[in-house]
Amino acid sequence: MNKHPKYLGHTVQGLMHELEISGLGPGDMLLKLEDILQRVRFDLSLVEQKMISALKNMGKTDGIDIRELVNKEISMLRINLLVDKVPELLEIAVYPDAYTHLRELWDKVIKLFNLGADQGKLDESLRSLNDEIVFIRSQQIAWSEEDLVTSIHHILTTLPDLGYLLYRSSQSICIGKPNKDRSLILQLYEQRADLVQYIKVLSCELQHLKQKVDLLGLESHAVKSMKINWIGSMTDCSSLIRFLMENGYIEKTKQVNMFIAKHFLFNGEEKSSSNIKGLHIDRSGRILDLGSSLKIPSK
Repeated sequence: MNKHPKYLGHTVQGLMHELEISGLGPGDMLLKLEDILQRVRFDLSLVEQKMISALKNMGKTDGIDIRELVNKEISMLRINLLVDKVPELLEIAVYPDAYTHLRELWDKVIKLFNLGADQGKLDESLRSLNDEIVFIRSQQIAWSEEDLVTSIHHILTTLPDLGYLLYRSSQSICIGKPNKDRSLILQLYEQRADLVQYIKVLSCELQHLKQKVDLLGLESHAVKSMKINWIGSMTDCSSLIRFLMENGYIEKTKQVNMFIAKHFLFNGEEKSSSNIKGLHIDRSGRILDLGSSLKIPSK
């Protein structure tokens, strides 16, 4: 997994930087990021669908029921996660007798697993184990046991990561034989990991931005209400601001276009600094630069 994954050529940090220099206010940045997040999530769903389709193809080739295979992998992953936690809980129990039934159920799970019992029996034993954990959680237990009991319940009721589950399942089919679908699943698994990481980082940035918007009350309409609405041409606005800066009426800044985008609307619409940068000031506009002064005709 890439620590700094890209989406459409941009890391989250690069995306945030571009939005910051575009002159968009926090409210509009929020809408933009939410739209991008939605697109990334959609692409993630497409990758997962491709992984499932490739796994089904592998199952057909080897004559394997994919649903049964995936369920088996889920059970194996859960048991691997529980193999340390359940014995630890039984060991630290303040009142061991309260866990007698849990111990019996856990021994049954391990026995069935080691014997390679059919999936139905294994699933049934895991459900019984979870029912006992639910019962234990409803009782008054020592605080030292609470975290472990909660953790065991979470493992038994939460599905493993879908990407890892599909990848693991693909490793159990067509063993020892080259398979293009298995190679595709590996490629998609890595791609999915990057998308998941991108979503995680972007969601974090979105949360921070939402807090900023809520704290400052800077929704998009409020941002617009604090800007000057220029109803002339953009070139005239740019000419005037640059003249005022160069002649000491406004404090100079290297980011002139960003300054204009931040403080002006153009006929009620926001413009990015890149829009302003692309203007041909010498080709249009009514304000004339006479060198030491400007000629501003009345409207």
